[in-house]
Amino acid sequence: KNIGKIKANEAKQLAHWKKEAAKKPIQGYLGIMLILCGLIRLVDEFASSVASSMQSSIAAEFYPGLDMAEAVGQYGTMGTLLTLFSSVAVFLGALADKYGRKKLLIISALGMGFGMLLCAWSPNYGLHMVGRAVITLFVSTDFHVLYITESAPDKNRSMFLSVATVLGYAGVMLVSVGRLTFTGASGNLNWRGVYLIPAVVAIILGILMLTLSNEPR
Repeated sequence: KNIGKIKANEAKQLAHWKKEAAKKPIQGYLGIMLILCGLIRLVDEFASSVASSMQSSIAAEFYPGLDMAEAVGQYGTMGTLLTLFSSVAVFLGALADKYGRKKLLIISALGMGFGMLLCAWSPNYGLHMVGRAVITLFVSTDFHVLYITESAPDKNRSMFLSVATVLGYAGVMLVSVGRLTFTGASGNLNWRGVYLIPAVVAIILGILMLTLSNEPR
């Protein structure tokens, strides 16, 4: 009986992959996906760096009763503890092996966006840290790198990976651009605004990938 179920499941999976292989892909689909992966790398590096670059402004809001040095110290300590969430990325990697890189790549992009959106909106310290935990979880997955490595043509793989790396550096630099953009004439930083724009970009990238999710690769 179990053997029959296994064979039926294998036949079902075989039929599914034959159907996928028979699909006619969108013209330039792979190139579009690789470009989107590069942009996700940019947002990923931005999300990884943004909190540490705005510690004093965020700590001043959430620790109003402490002097600045102590407030920044406590905020930094909590941020360090959040790195424990990166260990969950191992389990997400196992899910990617089972359900496919592309699906987890989409979830990762949307997750980063949701985490930054939560940080931008957070009315209290608790929700802000939940947002940071979500960001930490999804920036640790690096599914965009796996997708490029597995999907890019052999002759262009190194180029695509190099471009993604450069875009990652650009993401780090854009944190400073965001700070300058959202610093008012009085010198006060609107740190929520710095989170907001990349959050929207990450969600848009996830949605774009979702519209292409039925493509064979």
